[in-house]
Order: sequence, then structure tokens, then C-alpha cells
Amino acid sequence: MRLLLPLLLLAACEHVDAQPVQQRDKPPAPRKLRVAWGKIVEQTPSCFYFSGHRGRDIQLTGTATVATSGTEVTINFQQTTFRGTLTDGGFEVSRRGRHEFGGKWTVDEKIRGTFKGNGVVARYHYEECEDGTKCPGVCTIDAELSLEP
Repeated sequence: MRLLLPLLLLAACEHVDAQPVQQRDKPPAPRKLRVAWGKIVEQTPSCFYFSGHRGRDIQLTGTATVATSGTEVTINFQQTTFRGTLTDGGFEVSRRGRHEFGGKWTVDEKIRGTFKGNGVVARYHYEECEDGTKCPGVCTIDAELSLEP
């Protein structure tokens, strides 16, 4: 009996089906990738938006370069840079911008995505708020963003 119990435990441990480790795509080598937008939802289309796909001050269009160093990730667009970290299965980067229009405004932007092939597929979120006011979430953007070779 003393020998049977350890053998049963050993057999039980060996019988567990190992889940295959999925190979995640690696970040693309640093190079210029084409910026593509899709499924853009603007909360209030009459807002002019300081940044984004058609931003008044910063347009996230043209090309961008993705770079990683350890767990840090940067996405350099032609006019600005997003910074963040690798996450389990992808990355999250953000930026905060200050703008002027009849007062001071703060813009928060986030990009969460994964590396796919030699590019990136992600979700973009934008929110602007006039300083000194409670941010009502009136001028927001949610969209699909891809960076393609």
C-alpha cells in the first residue's frame, strides 16, 4: 500500500494533458509601418478633436514605427510618440497631450493591441477634457488601428 499511493500520485501527475504553448507573434522589427484606421466611432462628430485620425493638432496618419526594449514599447507616429509596456499577449501604450482652444485642454489617448505578423492590430481610445471641468466624455473616439508593412 505504501508503494501504491506514490505510484498513483506520480501517474496522476504524468496523465495531466499539457496545454500546448501558443507561439505569440513577436514585435515587428523597427521600421516604418503604414497606419490604417477602421470602425471609427466618434461620440460627437461635431467635435474637431485635437489628435487622432483627423486631429486638428496631431494626425496619427501616414507611417509609424514600433520599437521594444525589454518590456517597454514605443510607437512613434510622425508627430508624436506613445509609450507603454508589453502585456500578457500584447501591449498597451498611451500619451497625454496638452492643447489650447479658448482655454487649456488635456487629451488622453490609449492604444491596446497585439503583434500580428510583421505589424500591429489594436484598439484606439481618445478622450479630451477642458481643464478645470469634470470630463463628460463628450468628445471621444474609439476605433480599430492597424500598423501594416
